[in-house]
Amino acid sequence: MLLCELKWRANLSGDDQLKLQWTKFLCQKERDDAIHIFLGLELSAGISAFERDKVWGDAPEHRLVLLSWLGVRHSLKCIRNETTPLGRWADLSDRFLERLQVRQFRGFHSIEPVPSLPQVLTEQPIFWRPSTFKGLMSRIPPTTVPLSNLQPIFFERG
Repeated sequence: MLLCELKWRANLSGDDQLKLQWTKFLCQKERDDAIHIFLGLELSAGISAFERDKVWGDAPEHRLVLLSWLGVRHSLKCIRNETTPLGRWADLSDRFLERLQVRQFRGFHSIEPVPSLPQVLTEQPIFWRPSTFKGLMSRIPPTTVPLSNLQPIFFERG
Protein backbone atom coordinates (compact mmCIF):
# COMPACT_ATOMS: atom_id res chain seq x y z
CA MET A 1 0.00 0.00 0.00
CA LEU A 2 1.19 3.51 -0.81
CA LEU A 3 0.19 6.50 1.28
CA CYS A 4 1.11 9.68 -0.60
CA GLU A 5 1.29 13.30 0.49
CA LEU A 6 2.01 15.69 -2.37
CA LYS A 7 2.75 19.32 -1.60
CA TRP A 8 3.10 22.21 -4.01
CA ARG A 9 4.17 25.51 -2.45
CA ALA A 10 2.27 24.66 0.72
CA ASN A 11 3.27 23.76 4.25
CA LEU A 12 2.15 20.72 6.16
CA SER A 13 -1.14 21.18 8.00
CA GLY A 14 0.61 21.09 11.35
CA ASP A 15 3.84 19.56 12.58
CA ASP A 16 2.16 16.19 13.11
CA GLN A 17 0.37 15.88 9.75
CA LEU A 18 2.56 13.06 8.42
CA LYS A 19 2.50 11.21 11.74
CA LEU A 20 -1.30 11.44 11.93
CA GLN A 21 -1.66 10.21 8.35
CA TRP A 22 0.52 7.20 9.14
CA THR A 23 -1.00 6.31 12.51
CA LYS A 24 -4.68 7.22 11.95
CA PHE A 25 -5.26 6.43 8.28
CA LEU A 26 -3.58 3.01 8.30
CA CYS A 27 -4.17 0.17 10.71
CA GLN A 28 -1.15 -1.65 12.16
CA LYS A 29 -1.43 -4.52 9.67
CA GLU A 30 -1.40 -2.06 6.75
CA ARG A 31 1.56 -0.14 8.22
CA ASP A 32 3.60 -3.36 8.25
CA ASP A 33 3.75 -3.32 4.44
CA ALA A 34 2.95 0.29 3.52
CA ILE A 35 5.23 3.01 2.21
CA HIS A 36 4.51 6.65 3.08
CA ILE A 37 5.65 9.01 0.33
CA PHE A 38 6.12 12.73 0.94
CA LEU A 39 6.65 14.67 -2.29
CA GLY A 40 7.31 18.39 -2.11
CA LEU A 41 9.36 21.27 -3.44
CA GLU A 42 11.23 21.39 -0.15
CA LEU A 43 11.74 18.45 2.20
CA SER A 44 12.73 19.95 5.56
CA ALA A 45 9.24 19.43 7.02
CA GLY A 46 9.42 15.73 6.13
CA ILE A 47 12.92 15.40 7.58
CA SER A 48 11.80 17.09 10.80
CA ALA A 49 8.75 14.84 11.05
CA PHE A 50 10.87 11.73 10.55
CA GLU A 51 13.43 12.76 13.16
CA ARG A 52 10.82 13.91 15.69
CA ASP A 53 8.03 11.35 15.43
CA LYS A 54 9.86 8.03 14.93
CA VAL A 55 6.75 6.14 13.78
CA TRP A 56 8.06 4.88 10.43
CA GLY A 57 10.72 2.50 11.75
CA ASP A 58 14.49 2.78 11.73
CA ALA A 59 16.80 3.32 8.77
CA PRO A 60 17.37 1.74 6.35
CA GLU A 61 14.02 -0.07 6.59
CA HIS A 62 11.96 2.97 7.55
CA ARG A 63 8.77 3.48 5.62
CA LEU A 64 8.80 7.25 5.01
CA VAL A 65 10.19 8.15 1.59
CA LEU A 66 11.03 11.81 1.00
CA LEU A 67 11.02 12.92 -2.64
CA SER A 68 11.46 16.37 -4.14
CA TRP A 69 9.87 17.64 -7.33
CA LEU A 70 13.39 18.34 -8.56
CA GLY A 71 14.23 14.67 -8.00
CA VAL A 72 11.11 13.68 -9.93
CA ARG A 73 12.24 15.93 -12.75
CA HIS A 74 15.66 14.26 -12.77
CA SER A 75 13.97 10.84 -13.05
CA LEU A 76 11.77 12.09 -15.89
CA LYS A 77 14.86 13.22 -17.81
CA CYS A 78 16.24 9.68 -17.54
CA ILE A 79 13.23 8.12 -19.29
CA ARG A 80 11.99 10.83 -21.65
CA ASN A 81 12.07 10.18 -25.39
CA GLU A 82 9.92 10.73 -28.46
CA THR A 83 9.35 7.08 -29.36
CA THR A 84 7.37 5.50 -26.50
CA PRO A 85 4.18 6.67 -24.80
CA LEU A 86 5.91 6.69 -21.39
CA GLY A 87 8.87 8.58 -22.85
CA ARG A 88 6.60 11.21 -24.41
CA TRP A 89 4.69 11.56 -21.13
CA ALA A 90 8.00 11.99 -19.26
CA ASP A 91 9.09 14.65 -21.75
CA LEU A 92 5.83 16.60 -21.39
CA SER A 93 5.93 16.28 -17.60
CA ASP A 94 9.53 17.49 -17.54
CA ARG A 95 8.61 20.50 -19.69
CA PHE A 96 5.66 21.23 -17.41
CA LEU A 97 7.87 21.23 -14.30
CA GLU A 98 10.37 23.48 -16.11
CA ARG A 99 7.58 25.98 -16.81
CA LEU A 100 6.75 25.90 -13.10
CA GLN A 101 10.41 26.75 -12.44
CA VAL A 102 11.33 23.46 -10.82
CA ARG A 103 15.00 23.62 -11.69
CA GLN A 104 18.44 23.50 -10.20
CA PHE A 105 20.28 26.67 -9.29
CA ARG A 106 21.82 28.00 -12.49
CA GLY A 107 24.32 30.47 -11.09
CA PHE A 108 24.65 34.21 -11.34
CA HIS A 109 25.28 34.49 -15.08
CA SER A 110 22.28 36.77 -15.63
CA ILE A 111 23.22 39.33 -12.97
CA GLU A 112 24.52 42.58 -14.40
CA PRO A 113 26.88 44.95 -12.59
CA VAL A 114 25.27 47.88 -10.83
CA PRO A 115 26.02 51.21 -12.53
CA SER A 116 28.24 53.55 -10.56
CA LEU A 117 26.44 54.89 -7.53
CA PRO A 118 26.83 58.38 -6.08
CA GLN A 119 28.56 58.87 -2.77
CA VAL A 120 26.35 59.34 0.26
CA LEU A 121 27.10 62.56 2.11
CA THR A 122 25.30 63.18 5.36
CA GLU A 123 25.82 64.70 8.77
CA GLN A 124 23.24 62.41 10.33
CA PRO A 125 23.77 58.75 11.26
CA ILE A 126 22.97 56.52 8.32
CA PHE A 127 21.73 53.59 10.40
CA TRP A 128 19.47 53.27 13.40
CA ARG A 129 21.73 53.35 16.42
CA PRO A 130 20.37 51.68 19.56
CA SER A 131 22.72 51.45 22.51
CA THR A 132 23.37 47.78 21.79
CA PHE A 133 25.01 48.63 18.47
CA LYS A 134 27.60 51.13 19.72
CA GLY A 135 30.41 48.78 18.74
CA LEU A 136 29.05 48.58 15.20
CA MET A 137 28.70 52.34 14.87
CA SER A 138 32.32 52.89 15.86
CA ARG A 139 33.36 50.79 12.85
CA ILE A 140 31.35 52.72 10.27
CA PRO A 141 33.55 55.16 8.36
CA PRO A 142 32.95 58.87 8.89
CA THR A 143 30.19 60.83 7.17
CA THR A 144 31.36 60.18 3.62
CA VAL A 145 30.55 56.57 2.78
CA PRO A 146 31.87 55.50 -0.63
CA LEU A 147 29.55 53.03 -2.29
CA SER A 148 32.02 51.09 -4.36
CA ASN A 149 33.44 47.66 -4.12
CA LEU A 150 36.94 49.08 -3.70
CA GLN A 151 36.52 50.34 -0.14
CA PRO A 152 34.73 48.63 2.75
CA ILE A 153 31.41 50.11 3.79
CA PHE A 154 30.90 48.57 7.22
CA PHE A 155 33.82 46.57 8.55
CA GLU A 156 37.52 46.52 8.10
CA ARG A 157 39.55 43.43 8.73
CA GLY A 158 41.99 43.99 11.49
